[in-house]
Amino acid sequence: MSLTDEVQARVPTKRLAQLTQPPGSALSTVNTAVLVQACTDVEADFELFGQVTFDVTKATHVAVAVRGVLTKLQLYKGTQGAGWAETQQKLWKDELQVLRSRAGIPTTSSAVRTPEADDADLAPKLGPSFWAGYVSKGGE
Repeated sequence: MSLTDEVQARVPTKRLAQLTQPPGSALSTVNTAVLVQACTDVEADFELFGQVTFDVTKATHVAVAVRGVLTKLQLYKGTQGAGWAETQQKLWKDELQVLRSRAGIPTTSSAVRTPEADDADLAPKLGPSFWAGYVSKGGE
């Protein structure tokens, strides 16, 4: 099964028709071209944001991808209230991050920073001359 088939199996046809047809359209069929575009975008986002390849045989991938497709379709439609689409997209990207971490891919860089010659000027000079004004000299 493809992601398109998975979405059509899980989401009612009427809802998909609402999301894939132009606003005000009387058509009650799913515009498969728009649905395929959303599915393709979601599969690309899996690699881009989740750094994992979408696998239709993994239930977790399918569950996250279906939400992603619905989010993409709603973004394409542009009919939701202010901030709603961005919130849904953030939630979906958070789910991709969970998949990424479950796959053992670190979400931060593992690069080790090495000191450079210029860094020596950044550290405060705490030698004897720094403390001279704070330390009394033998009973003074």
